[in-house]
Amino acid sequence: MSNERTEGLRRFIRETMAEIRKVVWPDRETTRNLTIVVIAMSIVLGILLGGLDFILFQVFEAF
Repeated sequence: MSNERTEGLRRFIRETMAEIRKVVWPDRETTRNLTIVVIAMSIVLGILLGGLDFILFQVFEAF
């Protein structure tokens, strides 16, 4: 019974390692560029949502 459990775990680890070896990791430049895009989009969306929140707050305060 214990051997079946450990064999399943060993197979899982072997298969996981095989899949990790297939991964194509991005180079440093691609990683940097995509990070900049994510940060920029976060800032833009934060400004838009903050502006929308401010406008709606002002509208509901008037009532």
